[in-house]
Amino acid sequence: MTTFNWGFNTTYIPDFQFGKIYPSSTITVHQGQRVIMELRTLDVTHGFAIDELNVKEYVPPGETVIFSFVAGRTGNFTYYCPVFCGIGHPYMHGTFQVLP
Repeated sequence: MTTFNWGFNTTYIPDFQFGKIYPSSTITVHQGQRVIMELRTLDVTHGFAIDELNVKEYVPPGETVIFSFVAGRTGNFTYYCPVFCGIGHPYMHGTFQVLP
């Protein structure tokens, strides 16, 4: 089971600051693994999507959304925020890697 928190911060970054640009990160899981996501936002609506795995969730400001899915096929897929959310939006993406 993998749990992953995402705002602008996609991994644990010491002294994280909103508005500062951080490199995208890779989330690695195994095929068939159940992935549990917990998303929170304090500012505006955000989301989390992986088109190839049919994953798309939205998170209203001030709420926490928890959802899960099974990583059903192997490959490298792009995860991203499906909601235009401000100047940092283009940086809200990374690689979701599913290994055999």
